[in-house]
Amino acid sequence: MNRFKFLLLSPIVFLCLCFPMKSTAQTAMEAADSIVYNTAIYSELYNAYKIHANDISQEVIEAIAKILLVWSGNLHINTKVIEDLNPNTRLDSDLNLDSLGVVDLMEQLEEELPFYNKEKGYVATSLRIIGDVVDVVKPSSDSTMLVMAYYPWKAVFDTHSVHRVGLYNDGIGILKGLIEYTNDSIQREVYINELMELYDVWYEYADTINAGMNEHYSKAVIKSEKAKDYIEMYPDEITEQNVMQYQYVKMYDYIMDALNEPEGQEEIYYLNVDKLMRISIQRLKRNWKEYQEQYVADFETFDVRMQLLLEHVTNPAAIGNINYLHAGHTDAFDQNSTNITASTGDCGAMEEAFATQMWDKAMDEKFLSRVIRSMRGCPDSEVYLEALENYTYLTNVDPEDIVAKRRLLVNVYLKRERYDEAIEQIRFMLGLKEGVDNIEKANYYYLWGNIMERQGNNQTAAFRYKSAVNLNPNFGNAYYRLAIMYSKNKFTNDQLKDSYRYLLCVDKLERAKECIQQHAGSATMGKYNNASLNDINQYIASFKSMCPDQTEAFMLGADYSTPGKKYTFPGGVMKGETTTIRFY
Repeated sequence: MNRFKFLLLSPIVFLCLCFPMKSTAQTAMEAADSIVYNTAIYSELYNAYKIHANDISQEVIEAIAKILLVWSGNLHINTKVIEDLNPNTRLDSDLNLDSLGVVDLMEQLEEELPFYNKEKGYVATSLRIIGDVVDVVKPSSDSTMLVMAYYPWKAVFDTHSVHRVGLYNDGIGILKGLIEYTNDSIQREVYINELMELYDVWYEYADTINAGMNEHYSKAVIKSEKAKDYIEMYPDEITEQNVMQYQYVKMYDYIMDALNEPEGQEEIYYLNVDKLMRISIQRLKRNWKEYQEQYVADFETFDVRMQLLLEHVTNPAAIGNINYLHAGHTDAFDQNSTNITASTGDCGAMEEAFATQMWDKAMDEKFLSRVIRSMRGCPDSEVYLEALENYTYLTNVDPEDIVAKRRLLVNVYLKRERYDEAIEQIRFMLGLKEGVDNIEKANYYYLWGNIMERQGNNQTAAFRYKSAVNLNPNFGNAYYRLAIMYSKNKFTNDQLKDSYRYLLCVDKLERAKECIQQHAGSATMGKYNNASLNDINQYIASFKSMCPDQTEAFMLGADYSTPGKKYTFPGGVMKGETTTIRFY
């Protein structure tokens, strides 16, 4: 690095020796010329770096195309797609590669490209487009060009008060490259700090820059990108032992700084919010007493942000990841909130502390939120219930918060067997056009069916379970309960004809088994498919013994006795249901 620095500085030294010192006025007048000079050097050197990088990118793409042409017959890849290969070509939809196929591609590239940096490694599931592959296999020789571009870029950056966006983006690229390639840990920290300061300056002048541009750069996004880049600098797993090290303390602060920006929250990078919870959980494990309140507050922030992101994200892969992370942290929070209550004293102490303030702060949003957060592990508490009920009457808060509190309220009413109030909340949730998707609505129909079943209203329960599976065809638990309800609901007084409902019951139970086997353990669908397979198998065996007998069915005619024929139920709760005639 010193060698390149000397090459850059030597022309300046030469000029200083050859020309006499000028007056202060002359120096000030010529300051602009030095900026132009530095800009010229920066542009020339950085453009040379970018051309070099583009050449490498093209070499990688050509190597990938060569591999894909050999594979195209087996993978049914359109040769036109291979000919038009570019950094934006998708590995999945455009090239039909699954994660194993991506691994095979990377192994082939190791043989094709001599400059591949094997020590860097890769995660196949994180490679989505050809551009991702190019980034993984770029050669370490790029560091030479980055060092040559750094000094003139730094000179330009230091001599401007307000910069163009391109200068920030170039600086981010140069610094991230230098951070990646340097082997000097001290110098690496210098570059990391400089990168963070670069984002701070961009944030400071964001309004001025945006005013002169057609494109808007959100301050929240600038801070979110800052947090994301800092996270990438320290990829090690966060543990209870290392969570209080300086880099993770700063990481947490950077993420919270982005989340506290008033605008642009729908653009926040979702993995930043995930990292926030990972740090918060480890802090909680390290010291439950000190960090429990912050953990609860962090989860509420996480919960709101994830729901907001789902409204704006359109990429299917990102939606899947958000749902997965949301479900995982929600399950962890439910468990941790119970442990928090157990480790800090009984619910009665908290109830007593909050009860004295409830009268004066019955409509105070912040107070109610704190009660709900703190007492989520106390569903039997009257103060907790009162806080939830009061929150639903607020009109000056985000509607999403109201929906989130009503979800909790449904669970409390069900636990207390206050079924009329639970149904009232369920009706409200089912009537929403936004904020509750079909999967969640299906669950509310399922809970409604549970209530009807507990009250002995099997026919209405069957209708509710049927609505649940119509909205969520992969709802194994609902198929299971629907089969039980059908077994209890006669559709005719003719004993032989009525036995045909058991064929339908077996069909529903077999569908329940398929769903449970496919989704049990899933972060998103597991809770809808956790019924006991052993119980289902026992019901199947029992119902098969009650199915119609072929000899007796023969007397009813072909409509009832032809194996494999479809039979549609004519009336009652099973009206319109179709089953195949089988004899066991």
